[in-house]
Amino acid sequence: MSSPASVSSSITVLAENIGGIDSTEVTLTPGVNVLTGRNATNRTSFLQTIMAALGSRQTSLKGDADTGRVELTLDGRQYTRTLERCNGEVVFDGEPYLDDPELADLFAFQLESNEARRAVRSGDDLRELIMRPIDTDEIEAEIDSLEAEKRDLDDRLEHLAQLETDLPGLEEERTALDDEIESVTDRISALETELDEFEVDIEASRARKDAIESAFADLQAARTELESIEYDLETERESYAELEAERDDLQAELAALDDEQTSPDRLEGRIQELRARKRSLDTTVSELQSVIRFNAVSYTHL
Repeated sequence: MSSPASVSSSITVLAENIGGIDSTEVTLTPGVNVLTGRNATNRTSFLQTIMAALGSRQTSLKGDADTGRVELTLDGRQYTRTLERCNGEVVFDGEPYLDDPELADLFAFQLESNEARRAVRSGDDLRELIMRPIDTDEIEAEIDSLEAEKRDLDDRLEHLAQLETDLPGLEEERTALDDEIESVTDRISALETELDEFEVDIEASRARKDAIESAFADLQAARTELESIEYDLETERESYAELEAERDDLQAELAALDDEQTSPDRLEGRIQELRARKRSLDTTVSELQSVIRFNAVSYTHL
């Protein structure tokens, strides 16, 4: 239901089997509408029809009917309620105009049976009736919540007042901290510069270290190669000495053969054989001498 507002258009009310009404349809115009007539002309039944359409349950069903119906048309929208007798009670259904008709039942629907009307007539205290629709528990809860919020605000105000008192000292502390921050920033800049220079020195040291390690590796390789050359040179020297000894033996054997009394042909063949052997040994000795000289030169360069 929308919020209450002034009625600016006509209202059509339809009733079937409500109170003493069999069936009727009435159009109410904006402003004040007056119902007139003698007693027992169903004016109260018509008011009950409007009450039922608005949401009240204080509406009676016609005595000889088991069902009833009301309709209220306002601003092009229709609100309908049905009444049905069930186990001696009247059961309401449908969509009324008001979601909660309690306030209307107490203060708007002023029939003879209305509690507020009877209380005024008898001079009773209306406070209980007026307070009935009000959810006091919710109001008290809201009051507690607001009081708690007020206490919180008071605490915050007290805290702000304390901060205002402490503000001069805090400003001085802030100034000191700003100066300290500036000093630390300068120190950081100096350290960053020093770090950059240190990193440059580290890179140079790493380059020198790499060069030294490379030279050391070359030296180790050269030493290994030198040891191998020295071993090969020593082997070649031993072979050369053995071949020279063998050559001396052959020369002695050749000289001895020259002195022996042997057939000329046999001697000639033996001489040829020994000379060929001598040439072969001379060639081998010459090659060994070349190897020794080459190794000696290589060793000198190392």
